[in-house]
Amino acid sequence: MLLSRTKSKIWIHNNDSPSFSCSSFKDINTLFSDDSDYNSPVSTTKKSNIFHRVLRVNAVLRAFSTRPAPEPEPESTTPKSIQIPAAEKKIVIYFTSLRVIRSTFDDCKAVRSILSSFRVSVDERDVSMDAGFMEELKTILGTRVKTKLTLPRVFIGGSYVGGATEIIQLHEAGELKKYVEGLTPAEFSTCQVCGGNRFVLCEECSGSQKCYSEKSGFRTCTVCNENGLISWAFPPEGCIKINTDGSFMPDSGLAGFGGVARDDLGRWLGGFYGRLGMRVTSSLTAELWAIHGGLILAKKYNLKKVIIETDSSEALKWICRMGNVSKVHPEKNVVIEECKSLISELGIVLIRTLRQGNNCADHLAKLRRIQQEDMVIIDRPPHSVQLLLRADMNHVAYPRYPKHGSSSCKSFVKI
Repeated sequence: MLLSRTKSKIWIHNNDSPSFSCSSFKDINTLFSDDSDYNSPVSTTKKSNIFHRVLRVNAVLRAFSTRPAPEPEPESTTPKSIQIPAAEKKIVIYFTSLRVIRSTFDDCKAVRSILSSFRVSVDERDVSMDAGFMEELKTILGTRVKTKLTLPRVFIGGSYVGGATEIIQLHEAGELKKYVEGLTPAEFSTCQVCGGNRFVLCEECSGSQKCYSEKSGFRTCTVCNENGLISWAFPPEGCIKINTDGSFMPDSGLAGFGGVARDDLGRWLGGFYGRLGMRVTSSLTAELWAIHGGLILAKKYNLKKVIIETDSSEALKWICRMGNVSKVHPEKNVVIEECKSLISELGIVLIRTLRQGNNCADHLAKLRRIQQEDMVIIDRPPHSVQLLLRADMNHVAYPRYPKHGSSSCKSFVKI
C-alpha cells in the first residue's frame, strides 16, 4: 500500500494483504480460491504437454519395435590397398600444371611443395602434358572411363596414400615423415639445355600434331604424343623388348653395338655390347650386328614373346627384304642371313623406333666401341646406364633430335 503522509512516496509491504502478483495468467484461479486453499502450499509440478507425451510414446514404441537387421555393406577396396608397380623406393604424384581450375592447381602446388621438402625421389607425372598418365591412373585406381578423378593423387613406396587433404593432414600431424623414411634420396640436377622446362616440341611436326607430304597431304603425327613428346614405350603385358643400336665413327672406322632386354615393367633382364674388329665403312653394318646381338641374347636366355626395336630403318628394310642381298651388300650378306634365320627360329618381331626411345642401347654401343671384346653378355646394368634405365621406367620424354649440326636440345626431359 502507498502512504501519503510525507512528500516521498514509500512502498510498505504488508504481509496481511493478499499478493496480486502472479507469474502468468495460468494462476488466475488461485486468486479466486478460498483462503484455505490459498494458504495451502501450491504444487509447482507441471504436467507434461500433450505433444510431449505423444513424442515419448512414439519413442518407446520405436525402441521396442522389431526392425529387420541392416544388410551388410559390400566390402570395398580401401584406397591404401592400391599398389603401383616399380615404385617401391620413390614417391609418385599425378598432378596437373594447368590453371584452369584454380583450387585444383593450388592443391597440386601445395602437395608438390610438401613432398619436395623431404628431399626424396619424386616421380611427377603431369596429366596435362601426357594424356596417357590419366589413363594409367584410372587403370591403377580401377575407376570407370567416364569417372572424373580429382588431382593430385600420391603414391608413396608403391602404396596409395591419398589426395591433397590426406597429404596436408599427415604433414601437419607430423606423420608424413614416417611414410618417406627409407626412400631413395633425390638427385638435384637440372637439364643444362632445356633449363628445367622439362619438354621441347617434336621436330617432326613442331608440336602441331600434323605432318604434310605431297603424296598423302596432311596426316596426324605418329611419332609423339598430343603435346609433341617422345618416350620409351613399354612392351605389351607379358612381352619382352630388346632395344639394339650401333655406333660408327667415320674418321677412325671404329664401330660398336649394344642392346638391352627389359620386361613389361621396364626392369632389366640382360644386356650386351661389343666391338667390330673389322674396318667398317658405314653405320648400317653396326646396326645389323646390333640386331644380331639381340637375337643371340634372346636365344641364350630362352626369352619368349620378344620384340626387337632398332632405330635404323635401312637395317630393318634389308632384313625384311626377300631374296639374296649379296650383290648389293656382299660384306653384309652373312649377318643379314643369320638374322633372318634366327628371327624365323625364335618367332621374334622386329620393329623400328626413334633414337629418342633407344637411349639405353645407344649408350652401350658408344661405351663399348673402343673395347677389345667382340661381344659380351652382361647380367647387371653398368652404373653409367642405370640413370637412363630409371628415366625410361619413370616415363621420361625425349625431344625429337634435329639433324647433326643443330643447336637444339639433345638431353632428355622429364614430363
